[in-house]
Amino acid sequence: MNYIIEKESNKVVWINSDPQKLKGKTVWQEFDETLHEVVYALHYNPQVQETFLAPVVDGMAVDFQPKSVYDKKTARERILQNWNDKMDSELETEEKPILDEEGNVLPHQFHTNAGWRLDLDQKKKDCIGRINQICSEKISGGFSSSALGSAHHYPFDRDDQLNLNSSVLTEESLPIRCKDGANQESFKIHTPAQIRKVLNDGCLHRARLLERANRWKAKIAEIGSIEGLQEMDFDSDRI
Repeated sequence: MNYIIEKESNKVVWINSDPQKLKGKTVWQEFDETLHEVVYALHYNPQVQETFLAPVVDGMAVDFQPKSVYDKKTARERILQNWNDKMDSELETEEKPILDEEGNVLPHQFHTNAGWRLDLDQKKKDCIGRINQICSEKISGGFSSSALGSAHHYPFDRDDQLNLNSSVLTEESLPIRCKDGANQESFKIHTPAQIRKVLNDGCLHRARLLERANRWKAKIAEIGSIEGLQEMDFDSDRI
């Protein structure tokens, strides 16, 4: 389409829908070369009285190329799709965030006048949360006890812990869920002494894991750089 643009304000004053590129008064009878400019656009369609935002080269509107901008606080990407889609310079930037070796945006970063910076405090919180998660999973995963005379595996999630505690209080022989050496799960009768032994082994299992987790957290507190945190293997068997 052909657009008549007011030179001073860059606003659209007339639109001619002819698919061919036209000139002067063939576009609009009131065309005045001193006041107006004819612009031909294929993929941009502002309305009358709207500002013509696209750059103009040789009488033709430049096609918009999608552009990525990033939230300065979260590094979240947003794609500008057309000339009307503007970046909020107070909240967004065109500068690409810091990426890892695989090209993924690193978490916990924010943008400053000097560029993107990784948030060490937030990264530490994330690492501590990961350690807590691993520790909790390993506690729930259970432990080995020889209370029955040979090694058996006992689950130790919250319900299992409550059941063992209440079973100890009864001072009666009760069935307790466990797995034998062949990994076969069943409820086996345990005497009061055996139940106490299982509970004691479970508490030691939990205490050891919590102690390891606290040592890792102490290491995190001492680290002063993102690089130092990235070198720590939180998925290792040492937790």
